[in-house]
Amino acid sequence: MGRAGDAWAGRRAVWTKFFLGHFAGFGHDSGFRDMALIVQKYGGTSVGNTERIRNVARRVAEYQKRGDQVVVVVSAMSGVTDALLKIAADAAAGRVEAAQDGITHLRGRHMTAARALAAERDLPALVEQMGQQFDQLDAVVTVIASTGETSPRTLDVVASTGELLNS
Repeated sequence: MGRAGDAWAGRRAVWTKFFLGHFAGFGHDSGFRDMALIVQKYGGTSVGNTERIRNVARRVAEYQKRGDQVVVVVSAMSGVTDALLKIAADAAAGRVEAAQDGITHLRGRHMTAARALAAERDLPALVEQMGQQFDQLDAVVTVIASTGETSPRTLDVVASTGELLNS
């Protein structure tokens, strides 16, 4: 199994643990209120820059402080999915330099956000994980450039990179 498969297996294990019995709340007789399962979905504009991501983090923390379990689903940062699809189109059209410039720009944007938001102790692992996502994107874009073609599946891989980077 490749890196992507390993990442999905790890996420699947986390979700399995999360949903199988992690929400054992206190009953009404105990004097404590039941914990709620809160699912929050944030679109690209809501997580479009570091200030907005901090606001989302504050909201999540408020629910966690109340004792609720929070599941957060995030989209790519504002404009990232469109930029990724443009990168794929540039690569397919033979505009490899434009595609690489697009990747470089997105890498800079995400690394800047990571440095602004992550705790110092977490930054090296985060940078490594994001670097792996960008390496995978670069490999897919290289294949697109060499074949001059995209498929729906390839475009899904490219477009999903934004959500993976932001999660």
